[in-house]
Amino acid sequence: KEAPKKASLRDCSRIIMYGGKKNGLNPSMIRKVLKTNCSIVETDLAYVEVNDKFSLIGVLRDKAQRTLNTLQKTNISGQIFKLELRRTQKRR
Repeated sequence: KEAPKKASLRDCSRIIMYGGKKNGLNPSMIRKVLKTNCSIVETDLAYVEVNDKFSLIGVLRDKAQRTLNTLQKTNISGQIFKLELRRTQKRR
């Protein structure tokens, strides 16, 4: 069984979540929240990176705003995190 293909970076926007490992977050936790609360499937994601103080989520551009709006109201690991949406440039 093949792993599902990731979304292409050029089709994605970046969501910055101001919470990371120091807040108890990890990639699988964020993926589960995205699936459960935002109806995001693995093929909608390019990446989920969790650093010490922030996390980066690459999600398809057409689902990014709805995902951001939902995450802004979602309690993750006992907290609601500040988020920011960065639209990435389409590469030629």
